[in-house]
This record gives sequence, structure tokens and C-alpha cells, in this order.
Amino acid sequence: MKRYILSALLLLSSAVYAQDMEALLDGKAETQTRRNQSFLADTVRSLLVNPTPEQNFFLRHLEDGKWTEALIQYGPAFNNTAFESTENGIALKGLMFFKAGMPVTGMEELFVVQDPKKIHFQLINEWREAAKEDNKAWFVARIKWAQGWGEIFGRVIEVRVLASDLSLQRSADELNTLAMKAPVNSKERALIDWHLALSYAMNDQADKAAKIMAALMKAPNNPIPVDLMNLTAARMLYQNGYLDASAKYFEKIPKASDYYFQAQEEKTWAFVRKGEPQNAIAVTQTLVNPNLSGQIGPEAWMVRGLSQLKVCDYPAVLETLKNFPIEFKAKSVYLEKISTDADDIFVKRALTEMASKTLKAKDLVAISKSLPRNMIRDEKLRFLVSAEVLLKAESDVAEKIYAKSLQQTGLQAFFDRMKNQTNQRMQMASSASIGRVKELAQLELAEVKKILNKLKIIEVEVIQQVNVADRLKSSLKDDAAVVKSGTTGSQKSDALKFPLSKEFWFDELTNYKVDIKKGCQARKAL
Repeated sequence: MKRYILSALLLLSSAVYAQDMEALLDGKAETQTRRNQSFLADTVRSLLVNPTPEQNFFLRHLEDGKWTEALIQYGPAFNNTAFESTENGIALKGLMFFKAGMPVTGMEELFVVQDPKKIHFQLINEWREAAKEDNKAWFVARIKWAQGWGEIFGRVIEVRVLASDLSLQRSADELNTLAMKAPVNSKERALIDWHLALSYAMNDQADKAAKIMAALMKAPNNPIPVDLMNLTAARMLYQNGYLDASAKYFEKIPKASDYYFQAQEEKTWAFVRKGEPQNAIAVTQTLVNPNLSGQIGPEAWMVRGLSQLKVCDYPAVLETLKNFPIEFKAKSVYLEKISTDADDIFVKRALTEMASKTLKAKDLVAISKSLPRNMIRDEKLRFLVSAEVLLKAESDVAEKIYAKSLQQTGLQAFFDRMKNQTNQRMQMASSASIGRVKELAQLELAEVKKILNKLKIIEVEVIQQVNVADRLKSSLKDDAAVVKSGTTGSQKSDALKFPLSKEFWFDELTNYKVDIKKGCQARKAL
């Protein structure tokens, strides 16, 4: 308390001194206007006690709210002084960067401070006011959170900084500890709980994962898309053998969702496991449509071929095997190119649009065949693009500050170095985005090759079954054929019919129904 009283007295004394000085120069009215916005300048003046002329120039810029000029003047005012290396000097310099339009650099400068408790309370208030919870710089700045910062910025920001690398594989214990720090019903708590649920699910602790997921689906301020949560719930149910429940959760994902086709593809495996290949065939009838090939993964073709094999529809299996390389050859060429060199016109277009808005699958449907299909849904890529946008803006500001600094002597070296470092970091962020696109292309290319190898196994199985068809027939009873009626598609009595298979109608999609009347049943000899 004594420290705060003394600080207030020093502020008052310096303010009175400044007013007296201004009055001598007949600047009283102008001074009053500046005084209303110069409490920060008074704070710094009280810390300096006897400001030098260069420091007075700096204080003038603070009073006028000229942050760029104040940042440029910081060097002449404080270089090689005792104040420069103090906690207050470092915090002040960081604040100048932040206010001048370089928030990432400013935050990183601030967090150089080893003991935050030594920073003047007015500087702390200025930082609290400037660096709000929703400032994107908190996600991008490379800072090390030390003891004491939580008291200054609060638990929300502390958790946000500590949870900024949740993409890394953290243990459930670490996530639980982090969750306890997060405020209840906050976005940060929901995000940590989401990763905790995934951690439990990946480590065969489905009961714990299910409890967290159930709470998350009702939680306010949950940043996780509801469709992604339903998809994850369906996967967990499938993993634990609850096939009917799994299918119901897959069906909760609407057609307008970017996760719809992924859900349809994974739902077919539930049908296969339930012994309903006819339904898997019906669903994949949509997925293998050439008009959707840019948004569908190769696994849909494998489950289709496998389902056709299970009902002994050998001509259909061979048709699937023939069409797969036709559909994926062109895209594989693109993926091969992107996986080594992502300097591609379509990749650049996608990244440019990602930088300006949150993309949906429909936004890039025209070029989807030339991009990794998971590109717009990849959270890591979204983060990298957001970081690149922020650093690009900071790099532009650094260029302007450097140009302005040329008007003064002796400053070019520092600001030239600052400009180059900021630009280099922006380029690194851009390279990281490109690198992630390459990685996604490599992953999809590996998936295509993996499915191609599995389709070859199905092809071998077809040949073997055809060769032993006579033995298979003789070993089966001449019972009446079992009908496998499909349960997919429209259940309405006025459902439309599309008799021409060569024409493509959008309303056909996801409304197919397949009935298997003979399958692998043996017929009576004539």
C-alpha cells in the first residue's frame, strides 16, 4: 500500500511540474487536453525522476498518443540507460511495439521480464487494457508463461497461452491439470475437455471419454462444431461395438455439413459389420459419383468393392476395381506434385481465401479435385494461416516504421534489423502453411496407395471365388434365397424415381436403396 501511495504522489508531483512548465510557455489549454490522455506519460516521468531532453521528447509522444513516434524515440531516450534493462523499461518498450501495431513483437518483449511483480501498476493496467482476452497475438506470440503473469492477465489468458499447443500429444493427466485452471463454462475449458475426451478415446477409456462428450454437447461457449462432435461420438460408439447407435449418430450430421461425406463413408463400415452389405452398397452409390470425387476419400471405393464381394456380385466388383484408378489417377498426379512442391495456383488460391474467411467445402468445390480433401477442415492449417495473416500485418507495420525512422539519424540499423526479422518470421509462417499442405497431400497420397493395395486383395479374392464357384454351389443348400432388403434412402411414400442411370440428378444423392434377392445363394439345378 505504501508503494502505491508513493507512486501516486510521484505522479502528482510530476504532473504539477509539467503543468507549471507548460504554463510558462502559454500552452495551458493544449496541456489540459494532453493531460487527459497522458497518465502513462506521468507514470514514466515519475520513474525517471529527472528526464533528459531525449526522454522528454519521448514523453511528449506518449502524451499525444503518437505510438509510432514514441517507439522510434525509445532508443535515443533509453539506450544504454539503467532504466532500459529494468522490468518497467522492458514492459514500456513492449507496450510501444504493441500500440504501434506490432502486438506479437510487443508481447514477446514484455514476457522477457523475469519478475512481473516489479512492473509498475499503471504499466500493468495499460497492458491489461491493450491485450484483451480475444487478441489473436496471444495464440501466435512465442512466450514462456512464468509465475506471476496469471495474477496480471487472469486465468483465461493463462490457460489460453498454456493450451496453445494442444495439437501436441499431451497425457490425460496434463490435460486434467490444465482443465482445473480453466474457468468453468469458458471456451478454453471446453477446448481442453475436448482434447481430454480424445485422449481417453485413443487410450481405450471409452467410458471416461463418453462422460466428457456428453457434458460438452450441453456446454455453453463450446467452440467445437456440433457436427464434429457427433462424428466423434459415432466413431467412439463404433469402436466399442455399438453399431446401431453409431449409425444414428452418423445420421445426425446434415447434408450441408463439411463432415457429411466423411460421416457417410464411415457409416458404411457400420453396415458391413452389421451384415448389411446392401445398405453399404446403397450409400456408396452416392460416394463414388464422379461429380463428388474431389470431396470423397478412396476408402469409399474399398468398402463398396468389399460389400459387392460379400453378395457375390462379381461383375460389380470388377467395375469398381476398374473405375477406382480412373477416378483417382488425375488427383494422384496433383497430390504427387503438391507433396513435393506446393507452389501451385490452386493451393495459393485456397490459402488466400482461407486468410480472409472461414471456408466451407462449397467455396472450393470447383478446384477440390486439385487439393488435399481435408485442407479446409485441418485445424493446424487454419492456425498457421491465421498466424501468417497476423505476422504479415506486423511485417507491413515494421516496413512503415523503418521508413519513418530514416528521417532520424542513428536509428536505421535497429529498425532495419527489426524489419528484416519481422519479414523473415512472416516468411517462416508462410512456409509452415505450405509445409502443412504438402503434409496433407502426402497423407492422402499414402491413403490412396494403401486402398489400391487392398483393392488388389479384393481382386484376388474375386478370382479365387469364381474358380471355386461350382464347389461353393454344391456345398450350399437349395433353400429359398434370402432377401436382404435395403433400409437406406428416402422413406417417404412419394419418393421420386430416377430410372435413367446415365443422367445425374442432384436429388438422387444419398437416397439410394438396394435390395439383394439372391446374393451368394445357390440355385436349384435345372
